[in-house]
Amino acid sequence: MNSNFTDMGVQDDRRVIRCHCCNLVQFKSPSGLCVKSHRPLEPPPPQSAPKLVPIRGFYRPFYDFAFAVRLCRIAAGITQRQACAEIGVPRTWLSKIEGGRVVPLWRTVERLAPVLSVTPAELVQIAMVLGSDCARERA
Repeated sequence: MNSNFTDMGVQDDRRVIRCHCCNLVQFKSPSGLCVKSHRPLEPPPPQSAPKLVPIRGFYRPFYDFAFAVRLCRIAAGITQRQACAEIGVPRTWLSKIEGGRVVPLWRTVERLAPVLSVTPAELVQIAMVLGSDCARERA
């Protein structure tokens, strides 16, 4: 069951349910819509996510950029802690980017690139070169 929807119990053969949008607790209406937000009370059917092929424990769309960030940081001779201290963010933030668990926004790349002694465009180019090299290795 989806964690956004909470079944609050049964009263008078009617289900009490919480709307995932406005958090209003209400009886389920015959229309199945929330009284306040007019959105469906039942969770939408699960959609199948596109299958990603893991490469060395990382997923392909994030791996090249994550590896490029790590290579540039090591080439600049700084630790994650030092890089994050310059930007003013927690170390775990950079760790998630380098681990491929988070894809940073472009403004984040613009803040991070000068610390790594590259431009944002160069960082993306490095990631693209790494991606083409990995594709050649698999072929």
